[in-house]
Amino acid sequence: MDDNKKDDKLKPAPLAYENEPFLTSPDGRVLRILAEYQEPLSRFRREQIQDTVVFFGSARFHGADAARKNLASAEKNEARVSAEQQQETLKRAQAAVDMARYYEDARRLAFLLTEWSIQIPARRRRFVVTTGGGGWGDPLEREPELVQRDAIDGKVSPEAAREHYGVVLLAAADGLFDIEAPATAALRANLREQRKAAPAMIDRGAGFDKMLHGEVKPWVRSG
Repeated sequence: MDDNKKDDKLKPAPLAYENEPFLTSPDGRVLRILAEYQEPLSRFRREQIQDTVVFFGSARFHGADAARKNLASAEKNEARVSAEQQQETLKRAQAAVDMARYYEDARRLAFLLTEWSIQIPARRRRFVVTTGGGGWGDPLEREPELVQRDAIDGKVSPEAAREHYGVVLLAAADGLFDIEAPATAALRANLREQRKAAPAMIDRGAGFDKMLHGEVKPWVRSG
């Protein structure tokens, strides 16, 4: 027997939390999800933050108007895809319309909570911290209107909108951008076909890593 192979078999198995192949495997998915809860909680304790309201959003859910618009576009086959791919697009578009009610409910609840919280008499400051998008969900499922808004606000460049979100934006007057809907539908269909694997469940992007390492500061709105 080869001595090297014999030595490999005698090596003790790594501890589960030090076993990176396991942690990044499908079996380790539940631990990765729990870490997304526990790690922020440890920060809250460190910063002595006691009261929090957290909304977990998803780019897979669309607002009602955008969902109906996407369904109409799929029904007209504006992307000019094959019949088989159109059926899959229609299926996703109809599901998005059905799920839009939860998106609208979350948006309404967030508004009501904000309106209520600013009226609470207290000396301590309240603030909202956001990483500026990204995270949970497929970027190709993000509503084009939200990508458009991010571009107008300077958070996303037209080039990044095209490359990462599959949204084609055309420069308009006064620094605004218009969505080229047919080109966007065609680009997203093409990007999906080019994928070799499903996108990562959670990808906060390079900007989030820079914030964690103190290279950039998170934007904070206080009130």
